[in-house]
Amino acid sequence: MAFSSKEREREYMRQYRARTKAERTAYDKAWRRKHADRLLAKRRDPERRRQKYRTKFMGRYGASETTFDDLLLAQNGRCGVCSRQFPDDDKHPQMDHCHKTGKVRALLCMRCNILLGAANDSQEILDLAKAYLKVHV
Repeated sequence: MAFSSKEREREYMRQYRARTKAERTAYDKAWRRKHADRLLAKRRDPERRRQKYRTKFMGRYGASETTFDDLLLAQNGRCGVCSRQFPDDDKHPQMDHCHKTGKVRALLCMRCNILLGAANDSQEILDLAKAYLKVHV
């Protein structure tokens, strides 16, 4: 089916998806029920999870898998902030990056990555938080 414009094609597809939603949902549910064992095994495979994680983050930050491995090796398998050893379970190292340039900085544990994100990478906010803790702890 040829369309005269991308806009018309998008509109047709939107209407098609709306018309066939119930059929597609029923088909998807039946397929997942039929293949539940295979899907569960895939989700639980630690090597597949690790690879999926790396692929996702490598694409997002434009880094190669060797960049990830090099950072992990350079940091001795430890967080770039708190120096805790990265666990072998599914709590993967997080790729810290500059939000302005997109440049990868280091691998962090989830807790340290959330800390920097909550502070908007601001040294000022982190200094204020440090001063607060000195007074109140």
